[in-house]
Amino acid sequence: MNTFGSNPYRPWPAPVTLSAHRTTILGNACCSSHAGGHVRKIKLYANYSIPVVWGIVGLVVGCVAVYYPLSTMWEHVIVKPENVTPTDGATVLLLSLIGGVFIGAAALFGSAQNRWTAKH
Repeated sequence: MNTFGSNPYRPWPAPVTLSAHRTTILGNACCSSHAGGHVRKIKLYANYSIPVVWGIVGLVVGCVAVYYPLSTMWEHVIVKPENVTPTDGATVLLLSLIGGVFIGAAALFGSAQNRWTAKH
């Protein structure tokens, strides 16, 4: 039996370009039923986890972004600095938390628009 490796004088065949789905692992994974389930699970996880992360980051950033201007305004416009009490601090903290919830919800909603809507 004459194979390409056993005959040193015969040239190797020219490389053949394969289609993209044959050259990548994900392309092969989509073709098999077992690995295709993993790809679907990853896509499903990404569809829900990415907007949730945006919502949590928006909540934290929103709380911080609302707290500093609100506390400065509270101390200088609403209440005189010498009359500030711990209740005023709790009020500002609660209002900044409410503002953070709105900003986090907006970030979650904005990110979910691309992922949770039906694609045609």
